[in-house]
Amino acid sequence: MVTLDVFRIFILVLLSMFTSPSKLPQRSWGAEFVCRIYKCLVKESIGKPITWIRTRQERLTAFSFDMLKVNKSFKYVAGVAFTSFTPKQVDDSDTLIIYLHGGGYVVGSVAVYALTMARIALQTNAKVIAPEYRLAPEHALPAAQDDCLAVVLEILNDEANKDKKIILMGDSAGGGLCLATLKSLNNIDNEKNIDACVLISPWLVATDNDRVEQKNEQYDVLGMDILSYIQGMIIKDKQTQEQYLNFMDMDVSILPPLYIQAGSVEVLGKQISEFAARLEQANADYQYDVFEHQFHVFQVFAPLVKEEVEAIKRIGSFVAGVEAYKDDFKLDKRLA
Repeated sequence: MVTLDVFRIFILVLLSMFTSPSKLPQRSWGAEFVCRIYKCLVKESIGKPITWIRTRQERLTAFSFDMLKVNKSFKYVAGVAFTSFTPKQVDDSDTLIIYLHGGGYVVGSVAVYALTMARIALQTNAKVIAPEYRLAPEHALPAAQDDCLAVVLEILNDEANKDKKIILMGDSAGGGLCLATLKSLNNIDNEKNIDACVLISPWLVATDNDRVEQKNEQYDVLGMDILSYIQGMIIKDKQTQEQYLNFMDMDVSILPPLYIQAGSVEVLGKQISEFAARLEQANADYQYDVFEHQFHVFQVFAPLVKEEVEAIKRIGSFVAGVEAYKDDFKLDKRLA
């Protein structure tokens, strides 16, 4: 049944590319094709059991020969399973990336994101660690945040990583998990901190849809219907969960150097731009790139979405420019 559903969606979308070929000028044929596939999957997901969505998402996972260029290993950190991806030509990278996958806190997995993580590892010559954090609704928030914080703390405090550059990275809800982790770390007196953070189309306000641009629904994979459906699964007590799901008013002075990417026609664009404006006003160390006519997390849909190549390349450039955290900087920050 799962395979038939995926095949049916694939054929219907393929036919639509010929019967209704119009697309945004700066969106490639492959990007439009992928956007329509996932838009169709999302539309059919409304009201379905969470297992229905997860299994079909996994069947749509793409393959690339880039997967053959990395070594994979499976371990546990702080009781949380994780997979690491390391370029085969790299013996011991001085950069370690902790990648928190997206999926609205309810779907997504390391298997689904394997190609994205492999491509980031290859572009940055870094080891990418991807934790399999607990998902809602089986595990209510803040279970996901607890898992991510535990993994990050153990990695930071591992003597083997003492001189390594540690980058936190995440897309969509994974971007929210990055910010939740950074907020928690700010309250912990830890010897080593995160050196920088990369947010890919971060979902910054999951408690309401006031900052969702409905005009972009026709161009994006997300819409009010699927966001509301996910919110119904993850929000059990808005008052107590607000701190885990709304980052618009967080203290941006606690953040390390940030690099943010977004698509110009995604429904989350408004909240991402507002967050970037707050960073600008605070004179924070950040970079913000908006990719014209691109949809939510287009970066994770290699190899069909060719625009992903430039986006991953820019992530690589940012990571290369990050300097490893120094103890004297920590001292200066405390004295400031």
